[in-house]
Amino acid sequence: QWLVLVEDKAGYLQAMRHSVDSQTLAKIDASSSAIGLQKVNNASGKGAIAGNSGITYLNDYRNEPVISAYTAIEVLGLKWGLLSEIDQQEAFAHLKQLTNSIITTTIIIAIVLIIIMGVIGAYFTRIVVKPIENFSDKVSQITSQQDLTIRIPTQGNNEFSVLGKELN
Repeated sequence: QWLVLVEDKAGYLQAMRHSVDSQTLAKIDASSSAIGLQKVNNASGKGAIAGNSGITYLNDYRNEPVISAYTAIEVLGLKWGLLSEIDQQEAFAHLKQLTNSIITTTIIIAIVLIIIMGVIGAYFTRIVVKPIENFSDKVSQITSQQDLTIRIPTQGNNEFSVLGKELN
């Protein structure tokens, strides 16, 4: 919370007006520090004073969600609670950017793969379907014209070439 005081002293003092008495607020303003002046009565503060260490999610004095890390320390025989907090929005900003980047990249890759698979599918369909169409066209021509002299193409090495040789 001291960093918030340093970063935005006026905003910090304004936020504290409804939770700290005016005399304490004047001391914080004069010293530009809340150390030893601002009570921290939340799970992190209680945990540190109880001698524990940990990380927790809670709302701070501004009622903003924060990630709070705490530990107990002892200096010259005095027990202190050391707390550090960061707004969840600030802490997870890079995670949101990363998530958006991953989603965008995934969509682009999916679109590219769909296009590639469509081209490959069209190519292989053409390879498979073309001999069938040629064979079917010749058979239709033979039956419609009733001309047994029409020859079925026998190029290649596939079932339709073999069938064409047998019918010719």
